Amino acid sequence: MRMIRPIAGLALATLVLAAPVAFAKPGDGYIWEYSSTMDMSGMKMPMPAVQRCQPTDKPEKTPPMEGKCTVSNVQTNGNTTSFEMSCPPPDEMKGKGTSTITETTMDAEWTYSSADGEMGMTMHGERKAPCDTTAPQPGMPAMPGMPPGMAPPR
Repeated sequence: MRMIRPIAGLALATLVLAAPVAFAKPGDGYIWEYSSTMDMSGMKMPMPAVQRCQPTDKPEKTPPMEGKCTVSNVQTNGNTTSFEMSCPPPDEMKGKGTSTITETTMDAEWTYSSADGEMGMTMHGERKAPCDTTAPQPGMPAMPGMPPGMAPPR
């Protein structure tokens, strides 16, 4: 189970990435549908698709972090952002990734290593329909072993 902790955290964290749209009003958002695949030791595991209502005015190009985990070396070129991330012990991990975001799609790829080995994830998101971000949203399913440094989706 230790091997899944960093991947589960990244899978959840990536669900908050959103494409920017200019001149958004508070509450304006779009439903985004995300599908992802985790790769551990050559074994690919598709994750169930998830839909989230996300604000149009707050694009997230890197995974949100909590505690002592950090994102660094963030570089944006056009609509592609690259970054590095790290978390200290006890759930130490280091990684790097890229995300490419347009008005209607998001593609991300991350690789990272921990004491349990190398892991990777690819994700694709599509903008579906307008939504009101101030309306109640269903909660995200709990994923056991999410590292303490990875923030849950907002």
